[in-house]
Amino acid sequence: LVVEATRVGADTRLARMARLVEDAQTGKARVQRLADRISAVFVPVVVAIALGTLVVRLLVTGDPTAAFSAAVAVLIIACPCALGLATPTALMVGTGRGAQ
Repeated sequence: LVVEATRVGADTRLARMARLVEDAQTGKARVQRLADRISAVFVPVVVAIALGTLVVRLLVTGDPTAAFSAAVAVLIIACPCALGLATPTALMVGTGRGAQ
């Protein structure tokens, strides 16, 4: 049995695949940049709606507990953090599985 190595070290296909996986995990994918741009608009809008809900509910009912509950409900339902967290997590899991 004769084996001839045509490349070694950083020139191997395995090393190239490892570099590609590392680049994919450290850089931002196009879909992640899109999610970041959407979040940059979505988060302030959700916070503004929650504050508006707080003010309107406070003026209408005069009950601060109900007003805060309504504002928190808006934040929970809209959950602006989910968009910012789900995209990078899904990409990391996908590239990790692909590396395996």
